[in-house]
Amino acid sequence: MKRLDPTAGRTFPLGMLFGFYGAMSAVSVGVAVGLQGRNPWLVPDSTPAPLWMQIGAGLAAGGAVVAASRWLDRNTGWSKRLTQNFRQTLGPLRRRDIAAIAFCSGVGEELLFRGVLMPWIGIVGSSVVFGLVHVGPDRTWLPWTALAVAMGFGFAGLAKGTGTLTAAVVAHATINGVNLLLMQREG
Repeated sequence: MKRLDPTAGRTFPLGMLFGFYGAMSAVSVGVAVGLQGRNPWLVPDSTPAPLWMQIGAGLAAGGAVVAASRWLDRNTGWSKRLTQNFRQTLGPLRRRDIAAIAFCSGVGEELLFRGVLMPWIGIVGSSVVFGLVHVGPDRTWLPWTALAVAMGFGFAGLAKGTGTLTAAVVAHATINGVNLLLMQREG
């Protein structure tokens, strides 16, 4: 018996994704270099940790958040509803779509929120703004907004602790990529 592909005939708008996050990244780099006079990848007043440590910290933090997300989905109604909302909103995704979403959101959002906003308005301000752009269309999405604020603090801690955006980008991309992949498999 032939298995049906739920993504057949449907394409994720990768061009829009690349355009949106590409523009976000370009503006972030332009603001950091042109207006702030600095490299947005490097955290001011920090000494970069070795690259292996940055990547390891990002993978460890990302893995811990994914594990917590899975636990919440199994044990709380609000998390199950949130996952269902995401599944319905995004529809079926191919692995390449998931990889693109994870990579683009990790790089683009970290450049903007930790690379540009954190040195300008601080950890609290950048984390709150990060949460505010993660607002869904109705009240069932409010936990996502609250979690985004908390993750903003976590990503900021990774960046400050390692001296660059690498750990935050790796954690962000890991969380988005693995959670989207698991959500698609479970759906």
